Amino acid sequence: MTATLRRTASAEEIKNRLTGSTVRRFLPAILAFTVLAAAAGWFYASSSDPTYTARGVVELTDDLSGTAQRQVAFEDLEAQRQILLSNDMRALLNAEIGTAAQQITSVAASTDEDSTLLTINVEASNAAVAVAATNALIDLYEERRVVDQRSDFISQRDDAMAQVIEQGDEVERLTAALDAATTESEYRAFDLRQQNAIAHLQNLEAQLQEIDSEVALADGRINVIDRPVDAEVSQKNAIQFAAGSAVLALILSVGLVTTVAGRNSTLQVVDELDGIAPGINVLATVPKFRKEFRDRKNSIVIGREDAMREAEAFRFVRTAIELATEGRETYSVSITSSEPNEGKTVTSANLAVSLAASGSKTLLIDGDLISPSLPELSGRPKATNVLPHLLAGRPVDELVTSIGGGERALHLLINETVEADSNGRLELSPAILKQTFKDLTDHYQTVIIDSPPALVVADAVATAAAADFTIVVVRLGQARRRNVIRTIEQLRQADANVLGIIATHATGKGDGYSGYGYGYGYGREKRGDKK
Repeated sequence: MTATLRRTASAEEIKNRLTGSTVRRFLPAILAFTVLAAAAGWFYASSSDPTYTARGVVELTDDLSGTAQRQVAFEDLEAQRQILLSNDMRALLNAEIGTAAQQITSVAASTDEDSTLLTINVEASNAAVAVAATNALIDLYEERRVVDQRSDFISQRDDAMAQVIEQGDEVERLTAALDAATTESEYRAFDLRQQNAIAHLQNLEAQLQEIDSEVALADGRINVIDRPVDAEVSQKNAIQFAAGSAVLALILSVGLVTTVAGRNSTLQVVDELDGIAPGINVLATVPKFRKEFRDRKNSIVIGREDAMREAEAFRFVRTAIELATEGRETYSVSITSSEPNEGKTVTSANLAVSLAASGSKTLLIDGDLISPSLPELSGRPKATNVLPHLLAGRPVDELVTSIGGGERALHLLINETVEADSNGRLELSPAILKQTFKDLTDHYQTVIIDSPPALVVADAVATAAAADFTIVVVRLGQARRRNVIRTIEQLRQADANVLGIIATHATGKGDGYSGYGYGYGYGREKRGDKK
């Protein structure tokens, strides 16, 4: 169960939240890029030399002579527009006007679905060049149309001629068969077939004559409606150009950011953690700490009036664990993470303080034998992590240090008077740990073990296998999906009872803690190494 009731978000909702979160994070850069693009557009439009545009209009008809002017299909009109803008036509135009072609800045052509008009616009740095190029392009296009149409009809004439020849041969064959007929019935049959064949031949010859006439009259089916005699100055509206540049920059930058967000493998929002592994859900979320509570010495927020917002999150964590453990009176919980700096030590310590404050007799164990954190976190930097002494059989009462008094005191497995174990690196045995934790629950209602990161130190897996329950701490914005999945898989392979996930460093954007903040780094410098 979870500490708060949350509706499970769909994949599309999660994607939208991730995109929104990434866009917000990069918003200053996006706005800066957009403003720079607008300024560049304004400068370009304001400082560039003027250009001139000449305009010509031609009309296409569906009759070779250009007199009937039947409308051509819009698809054919679009095809002719593409011919006007083709590389072949541009090469012909360049050859026609020679070196002046270097002054042409653009060639455009537009069509209208409601008419058969083609509008041609040529822009150049010189007005005379723009006019000359437009007229030359109209002439070249007209010549191209004549050649193309004559070629098309010549092809049709060749096909018609082949049909006439074939049909003529058929008439000759039937005539010969008619002359050779020996009976009245044969004669009548061949006579009828011959007459039909002659009629079909006459129709084909008439079609051939019509095509010959069309070829002779072909003029490219083009009427020149308007030829330019002068050119207009092409106005570059600086405001419009700047706005267009800004919009393009905004689209490109947001597109790039959302693409990066889609490829980002870090977990950004709580909903991504739901169902990250079979049977694993989020128990609770811990918000990002405000700045004044991020220092290790100030990170214990339970009981502090100035940290009520942060402290409340750990009360949710405590409640979630109590519900998830189904009201068991005694139990041990191992708290680990995939990698360092995910906030598991602060989570363990605040959870333990919260449990003790609620009246549950609680023992907090530092399970990191390489770089323990509890001595410094508790304000006793000279204290020793005495877990090795406990595993060696020394009574727990001789080792623990209590914070506070009475029934609500928190017990820590550290000691300022016991010397550190000098036998070197202790290899933790799951069997010995399991028995130790079981014995401890005879003295304590709750045993919290702050374990090292599971993908960094092998002790975390051994500790998780020995504890009654294991919780994985995941820092949003830092933890990678594959690492969290690997951690849970390793813990389950060791038969650890993974209770669920606690999400830390929630920002309030879709995480249910608007206005809260959380942030604490696990790692610290000790003996030259980072934890």
